[in-house]
Amino acid sequence: MSNEQNDPATQSPRFTVAGLDLSWNPTTGVATMNGIANTTLFRDSSLASLMSGFHAMVGSERFALALQAEGSRGTDTDWHIISQYGSFEEGFEVVSSYAAVAGWGRWRLASIDRTMQEMRFEVVESWEGHVQRQLGIRWGAGLAGGKFSDFGTRLFGTHCRAELIESIADGAPVDVLVVRPSSTSLAQELEAMLGTEQATRADLARALHELKELSSDRERALGDRERMVVELRDQIDLIERQQEAIRAMSTPIIQVWDGVLVVPVVGIIDAARTADIMEKLLEELVKTKSRYAILDLTGVDTIDTSTAENFLKVAGGVQLLGARGVIAGINPQVAQTIVALGVNLGQLGVYANLKEALKAAIRSMAETGGSRS
Repeated sequence: MSNEQNDPATQSPRFTVAGLDLSWNPTTGVATMNGIANTTLFRDSSLASLMSGFHAMVGSERFALALQAEGSRGTDTDWHIISQYGSFEEGFEVVSSYAAVAGWGRWRLASIDRTMQEMRFEVVESWEGHVQRQLGIRWGAGLAGGKFSDFGTRLFGTHCRAELIESIADGAPVDVLVVRPSSTSLAQELEAMLGTEQATRADLARALHELKELSSDRERALGDRERMVVELRDQIDLIERQQEAIRAMSTPIIQVWDGVLVVPVVGIIDAARTADIMEKLLEELVKTKSRYAILDLTGVDTIDTSTAENFLKVAGGVQLLGARGVIAGINPQVAQTIVALGVNLGQLGVYANLKEALKAAIRSMAETGGSRS
């Protein structure tokens, strides 16, 4: 490392470390590395909190795959440096020194087998390994793995994938990653996972878990009606973010509030499905002593006389238990069809969307005293 210098034009401290020019401008608050702006974060606090927040939002499987995919997309500069040297090994050693200066840990190419198209990397003092240990969560190869995967893809001319086989997070002295050929690219795997029902169900489970935790934490602090409305808005925002996940399930019965059940409806409602919905809904009404059952029709594109009458049957069963059935999310096309068919939904509460139906239910219960005893 060279001695500290001051740029007379900006009075910015400057250092050269491993061939990289580092400078800080205390007036503007900008730090640069070879003229490129960068930000420094405390690894075990600020950076760990950032990663924890993203992990909580998307879940372990999606987070792990997304990190690798993003790491593989950010290798153009790395590969440009590597390609300037006579061999991959020489170029990688230079890139490794840059990564160390940037706080990624020290990268080492432990072995390379061009015949088997396999490489083994070690990361000393890996920031990802330390953060995973700090948080008690695991996302595997992560960003570094994504970079190593792309190095393999470029070097061997085939899709490659990095696997973390030893980790600082689990007590190993270094992170050890093995790069091998893969039948699909990271981007393809991520796209496939996002389109599966499994990913959707995971989102729904996480959303319901967050709803339960949020309600439990705030209920101890919020008592009056005005603050209940604030909590309701938070709940509604979270529900809206999970609408896509909810719609993927056939007939879920979700307790979104004390005394309020929601039934997201997707597709055609025939007699058999009506009976199934009614059976599950009535059981949940008795179990939870709820006062409101909201049929959310946001996912219904078309409706006929039989379907509309089936909604009335479900609502009638709800009312026999002393609760109230309401309908939410009727789109303009469905509304026109209902009018044309002459179906009378007047006995039901009808709301433009789930948010409005929830507001009405909470408002009514706040005025009349909560769920059924």
